Amino acid sequence: MADGTFDGIIIGGGYNGLTLGGYMARQGLRTLVLERRLAYGGATITEEVTKPGFYHNLHANFIWSYGPPHQDFELHRYGLKLMRGEVERAYLFEDGAELLTYTDDPQRTYRQFKDVIPKADLDTMEDIYHRFLTKVEEEFYAPPRPTPERGRGLDGADRAEYQKMCDMSGRELLDHLYESDRLKTWIAMNACVRGMPDFATGVGDFFMRYAASPRLSIVRGGTHQIAQSLAAFFHANGGVILTGEHVDKIIIEGGRAVGVRTSEGKTFRAEKFVASAVDPPATFLQMVGEEHLSSDIVERCREWEIEYHTALFGFHAASAVAPDYSEKYSAEANKGLAIFFGVNTLEELDRHWEEIGKGQIPSALGGDACCHTVIDPSYAPEGGHTLLFWQFGPPADKLENGAKTYDDIKDDLLERMRARWAEYAPNLTRDNMLATYAYTPDDIQNRIINMVGGGCRQGAYTNDQWGINRPFPEASGYRTPVEGLYMCGSACHPGGSIHFGPGYNAANVIVEDLGMERWWPPYRILGKPVLSRT
Repeated sequence: MADGTFDGIIIGGGYNGLTLGGYMARQGLRTLVLERRLAYGGATITEEVTKPGFYHNLHANFIWSYGPPHQDFELHRYGLKLMRGEVERAYLFEDGAELLTYTDDPQRTYRQFKDVIPKADLDTMEDIYHRFLTKVEEEFYAPPRPTPERGRGLDGADRAEYQKMCDMSGRELLDHLYESDRLKTWIAMNACVRGMPDFATGVGDFFMRYAASPRLSIVRGGTHQIAQSLAAFFHANGGVILTGEHVDKIIIEGGRAVGVRTSEGKTFRAEKFVASAVDPPATFLQMVGEEHLSSDIVERCREWEIEYHTALFGFHAASAVAPDYSEKYSAEANKGLAIFFGVNTLEELDRHWEEIGKGQIPSALGGDACCHTVIDPSYAPEGGHTLLFWQFGPPADKLENGAKTYDDIKDDLLERMRARWAEYAPNLTRDNMLATYAYTPDDIQNRIINMVGGGCRQGAYTNDQWGINRPFPEASGYRTPVEGLYMCGSACHPGGSIHFGPGYNAANVIVEDLGMERWWPPYRILGKPVLSRT
């Protein structure tokens, strides 16, 4: 006897699983989402970890303001409100120079950048946006293609040039396009803190995209409101979410996925599809089982690379003050949503990679930060402020080559991070910290078990795990070698970050395979250039 029969079952109640669920439920399919934890939402975690009334986004924080569910699900009707700053990103260099991007004002951004970046590089950045990105952005919300099939919106020489750049590493792409070390450092760090090291190969398209503005946001009241709004839409269309249900087996009959079994022995049947939002090793080696897989798939799963350089250590603080950068920088830097500091040159970034590769926390800290209450005062009681600083480092079991744990160093590292931030905002003194909290790579992998090592992408973008190779060619289009089984998590194209890409793309593929006419319209990103002269 089955504990329930559905059209489709989705393993994992993170934002990609809930995104896929919403599209399937609205399509009229009886859809079940099973979540191991007692709370759905995956990395969309908002908690009061320092003091009552101070809300902290422990994992996912910055949100891409575009993404199909915003329109298709009308998430604003379910309580989701995105909050943007006047300054989207502020990059602070140690010598007092700054690069400020203004939300929805590319002309103002151009005027600010031109005092720091050579005109030729600014012209190139504009050219990349208009000549390439406006014509190929649909690749983000579609199954990935091999390089010879990419750039279908381009003609002749432009298509050949685009394909050439796609196959470059991040550093090769930056050196190919730009001269200014400051601009290259700005782009590289924007990518690196999103989990994409600039030494990864075949990721040039990712670095090209920094000529376009993602319109960064935070969510009013905390990132977990994304999960709440997605779940509300899913429930409104008849979807079922069961929490506290750890799937340990995907049931295969006649070579087809027909259901799942939980660790408590419950079974649920799926008449049309099973989709996994968790990482490939857990999906295939643990839940499917090697007896149902080819030796190639088994080997690819065993070689799946975690984030060896971009595991995340989070400094969270309840503060009596908002950061004040005006002693060294413009007052406008105080309005920034995402603040970058600590890495001034590509040479310094290379030192980061070298030290992390040795299992060390970088000697000179650097990353991105946020004071939520500058944008949304609801994150803290009146007069209080909520702070976040992300530092990337080695995965949990590689710290000091396994000789130390993050619990061993977290108190010292919290103080180092506060002191580093205070070099740019001197008012962030110890006395002004009401309470601090460390969210370590150990904490990440213990809470979200498919983010092994403490990253946030379900696997690195290195080891050719990007594009058509994510997670590997046999499953890169969301279909897997097991009939009826699909992938829909951040281990799929276009990777992690809250842009809903994997869940949305999987929905398109599944509906196509079922021979159904999808209820939602084709999607087109309404992007903007980062900067523009006119």
